[in-house]
Amino acid sequence: MAYILITQRVDKVEGREEVRDCLDQRWWKYIERLGFKPFPVPNKPESILEIAKGLDVAGLILSGGNDIGEAPERDKTEKHLIDGMRIKSLPILGVCRGHQVLSKYLGKGTLKKIEGHAGTSHTVSGEINKKVNSYHDWVVTDLKNPNFKILAKAQDGTIEAISHKEEPIMSVMWHPERLDPFDAEDLTLFRLFFETRSCPL
Repeated sequence: MAYILITQRVDKVEGREEVRDCLDQRWWKYIERLGFKPFPVPNKPESILEIAKGLDVAGLILSGGNDIGEAPERDKTEKHLIDGMRIKSLPILGVCRGHQVLSKYLGKGTLKKIEGHAGTSHTVSGEINKKVNSYHDWVVTDLKNPNFKILAKAQDGTIEAISHKEEPIMSVMWHPERLDPFDAEDLTLFRLFFETRSCPL
């Protein structure tokens, strides 16, 4: 069974003088439901690609947590991973923060601070039409890279899902791992994405 690399948030623990790499345990079950094994990667940008050498890697998930710029070591780690996956034409899926990273770093998009999107749910429409959960304070308002297409927008016009027109790159603003039970449509979409190395939409 192949591995999916998944990035981790950086948490500073007051009173213990610790900086931790953290990952929601629900991601383990979710990635296993997709038919792969999870491999959480440390925020160690100088050697991250060396750590993954020798693994049968099916792709990468850029997980949620941390605003861009809040944890520089994570920002650098994810950029190294994105570049490495693109060289090998391996799938990259962004979730929440991961959607923001891909939209800004590759899609040349604009991020905007917003209220009313955290701890709620709303409907998205486009090639993806559904009700999704929402846990973010930043939104993507546009994309300047014509190689990306918009798969879904929220009712306020902010961009909730994108994909690259030629490369296996896709991202969504919602958290599929936080649903109980998991959404069957999401599972099918992401499983096909990693198995075929292309976005089926």
